[in-house]
Amino acid sequence: MRIIVTDKMAEDGIVYLREKGFEVDTKFGISPEELLKVIENYDAIIVRSGTKVTKEVIEKGKNLKVVGRAGNGIDNIDVDACTKKGILVVNTPEGNIMAAAELSIGMAFALFRNIPQAYLASKNKDFRKNKFIGSELDGKVAGVVGLGRIGTIVATKLKALNMKVIGYDPFVTDERFEKMGVTKCEELEDLLKQADMITVHIPKTDKSQGLIGEEELKLCKKGVRIINVARGGIVNEKALYNA
Repeated sequence: MRIIVTDKMAEDGIVYLREKGFEVDTKFGISPEELLKVIENYDAIIVRSGTKVTKEVIEKGKNLKVVGRAGNGIDNIDVDACTKKGILVVNTPEGNIMAAAELSIGMAFALFRNIPQAYLASKNKDFRKNKFIGSELDGKVAGVVGLGRIGTIVATKLKALNMKVIGYDPFVTDERFEKMGVTKCEELEDLLKQADMITVHIPKTDKSQGLIGEEELKLCKKGVRIINVARGGIVNEKALYNA
């Protein structure tokens, strides 16, 4: 089986595939035009988030059997087109969940304690620390949008910081919310009105695109911090900038 890897990934992974007898070509950063020219020569393609596996790529890939996503989200892959051609789409949903969760917590500290601003000021020999005191996370209300693998870990860590954690996820049962110790919000609006911090952990779909936009931001508390380490577009950036 011939495999093309189009986005940079750990060398250990490439070595592992070759040790298993696969012929692996690495073409990191290949252009869409070049990919269309060569894809017919491969049985499988492995991508991260950079490469778009479009319907056109799939149609050109006459020998494609597998599309692998070295990561979680598959919004850069035309899954419907793959399904119609019987091409298997696989991902690694457990691969980076802790990294994403820890990044969310790090972002929370950075936002509430003004860490980036203080760092830049100190580099410029500005040591007026009173400018960057910020505020504590302790006792504040954290709203978690999406209580899947990552959102659940984030909620647990935020509770350990003595934050009151509320959550919105229509696919999670009441029993699950109770087990996590997270207060369930029946509607997104309920979460937006209460939260001092909102952290987003849902996949990007047609329904979630622009989930938090101009009208939703009007419902938020003044000074709310919003963290999105999921996918761009779930929070409308223009609306956020103007808020």
